[in-house]
Amino acid sequence: MRSAARTAMAAIFCCIMSAACTKQAQETKYGKQEETIEKFVQQQTSKFNDARVVYQGGAVRIVLSEGEGVELSARGSAVIRYAGYDFSKGSMSANSMFATNDRSLAESVGWFVNDSTAWEPMRISLSDKDVVPGLAKGMVGMKKGEEAIILFSGKYGFGKHGLGMIPADAALAYQLIIEDLEN
Repeated sequence: MRSAARTAMAAIFCCIMSAACTKQAQETKYGKQEETIEKFVQQQTSKFNDARVVYQGGAVRIVLSEGEGVELSARGSAVIRYAGYDFSKGSMSANSMFATNDRSLAESVGWFVNDSTAWEPMRISLSDKDVVPGLAKGMVGMKKGEEAIILFSGKYGFGKHGLGMIPADAALAYQLIIEDLEN
């Protein structure tokens, strides 16, 4: 009986230690992604002298073109044109783009879709649980007409599950323009 109890305790201890190591490895991965994001931010701000950077709850927004009017609230909704990128390799390229509703951008990288509704601006509500957390965090404070790049680690993306062609724990980048908003 005593031997069985020790074996059970040892198994429980091993499970706890394994989970702790896995969590630590994931946090290390997110930390490296955040370093890569910061290097990208530095490159972009040196390339675009007028760019403004906003750090917001784990997301980083590089404002490429200022908007006007009221700021988008955390409970607001926005109509956007966007392109989403798997930022795992630290760049936004045609090979890393996983979604867009910008027809000219899609066609420039060889994407052709016959469904014309695929090119319509998208309305998203930032409080919707299906919106990627990092995207929602990064959009708060944007204004109508603003163009920005929003970046965040896998911690604020799809997490350990991934989605479609987006790998688990992938850092993500979205380039978007706010066409309209409502708070």
